[in-house]
Amino acid sequence: MVVGRVHLGPSFGTRRNMVTTKAGVTEPARPAGGVASPARRSPRRYPTRRISADDVRDLLRGVADPEIPTVSIVDLGMVEAIEVRHDHIAIELLPTFVGCPAQQLIRDSVFDALAPLGIPVRAEFTFRVPWTSDRISPFGRERLAASGFAPPAGPGEVRCPYCRSARVAMDSAFGPTQCRSLFYCRDCRQPFEAFKPV
Repeated sequence: MVVGRVHLGPSFGTRRNMVTTKAGVTEPARPAGGVASPARRSPRRYPTRRISADDVRDLLRGVADPEIPTVSIVDLGMVEAIEVRHDHIAIELLPTFVGCPAQQLIRDSVFDALAPLGIPVRAEFTFRVPWTSDRISPFGRERLAASGFAPPAGPGEVRCPYCRSARVAMDSAFGPTQCRSLFYCRDCRQPFEAFKPV
């Protein structure tokens, strides 16, 4: 290390002289023994403004379902509970189906979305309450149809998301995921996926 200058004036809070290197980094001057004292860690600070559950929910509206990026986990009804405590935020999430492979990805997205709040987050999936398709909000159903997915409906109530025709036929009850089936529209001749009502 090449020493640029040594501050011998008033102390900077550590009550010791400071050394500024050529690289412009200021560090505590080493004591006579040649070993620098460890720096003190800054105390953890949480936001002084009161965070509400509505604040958290609004941020979670930006967390999209990994398989349907146009629909949030809030509008899919996957957010069961939000509890804002003095030292962390606790969130309960509901998987649409047992064994959903996107659970970890969704949890990571929740952590990223709430990071600006500056408070630790605990997000866990729970089976305490089963997810059902009637938890999907009206806006979520609109977004599903706009994305080419038929919202959950009974076998005789499925409508083509492209032309709204009722002249549809199920090609397969097993779609690319456990929660969707494959359909075909006889009018516009478009294949599409429909969410299963559960």
